[in-house]
Amino acid sequence: MSEFYRSTICKSRTIRRCESCNKIIEAGTQHEYVATKYDGDFGTFRRHLDCLEYERHLNDINDMRGEEYSWLHEHVSEGGKSVLHDAPAAVKLRFGVEP
Repeated sequence: MSEFYRSTICKSRTIRRCESCNKIIEAGTQHEYVATKYDGDFGTFRRHLDCLEYERHLNDINDMRGEEYSWLHEHVSEGGKSVLHDAPAAVKLRFGVEP
């Protein structure tokens, strides 16, 4: 059970990793930073803004919320790269798909 969830948009000062695509977030790139506490465990993660947007889109069209919510890389792993057919060009490139 989620005890708190705080999301902010920030600019990275160093290289980070996107939780959605598992690729690098370059220094100086705006991204989402999340701090959360779930079932007593505190955690943080970061996501490219376009990965976040497309991940939410996929979860919405598949009616996946709460415990069913999936990361973008999980959608691709389970459904293949075809799930990226209408993804932004930068998201496609992170998964090795030509835009």
